Amino acid sequence: QVSVDFLFWTDACNMRVLGSFVVAVTAVTIPLRRLPRPSGWVNAIIAAQQGETQEMVNDHNMCFFGTISVGTPAQNFTVLFDTGSEMFWIPSTKCDNSCRFHRKFDPTKSSSFTPGHSRAHLSYGTGRVEFDVARDDFSIGNIRVPNQTVGLASKTDNHFATSTFDG
Repeated sequence: QVSVDFLFWTDACNMRVLGSFVVAVTAVTIPLRRLPRPSGWVNAIIAAQQGETQEMVNDHNMCFFGTISVGTPAQNFTVLFDTGSEMFWIPSTKCDNSCRFHRKFDPTKSSSFTPGHSRAHLSYGTGRVEFDVARDDFSIGNIRVPNQTVGLASKTDNHFATSTFDG
């Protein structure tokens, strides 16, 4: 058994928790299978191996923010680097009033934009985001990933309306 005390505090994520818990540590086996990587990720891996970097803002060691770009020409956004989400999303020009304080991606201004034909959503402990799934060129620092899947948010819960990040 492992005893863990924790303090989780961050204004950026609007979460505050104080407590402790005890967990029993057991081994878990998860079968994995290799999936083919999209071609753009090969370029990203090579760039990372060559020492490309991206500056991030560290907020209380809990949230990390940075600038990314989407589209051609690039449209910049401040995003929360969230390793717990399976989808990357940013507000779009279709977003309702909940995105009023954030930069919005305008697909009509991107020559590399490819519309998708599906909608999706992500549910977080702090709210929900609804978006259209599309593809466009993505950059972080000097690393460029062509034809990256991106969620173009059309509705967010109130928590995101006042967040310090765009997506």
